[in-house]
Amino acid sequence: MLPPHSAALLQQSTPPSIWTLRVSRTIGKDNVDFVDDLVRMLVLQTFIQMMLYISCPERFGMFTGDFVALLLFLGVGVSFYWLIFKRIVTFT
Repeated sequence: MLPPHSAALLQQSTPPSIWTLRVSRTIGKDNVDFVDDLVRMLVLQTFIQMMLYISCPERFGMFTGDFVALLLFLGVGVSFYWLIFKRIVTFT
């Protein structure tokens, strides 16, 4: 059995945050997960690039053409998954 405070954490759907962006009014409720996933991937890649740049600035640049291309490819890949693939294939 879970302690009482753990059960309350499991019931909470989203963790509390400093800012709340209400994008569902603009993009629709169906696409909120898509935007969340897209932002997540772009933030992760930017953070990874920043850590690589800090660890070895001679080898890795922060805002190089390769980095921008990789961000673009990640964005296109996530968009393809959410807007095309996920509507064709459903996992249950």
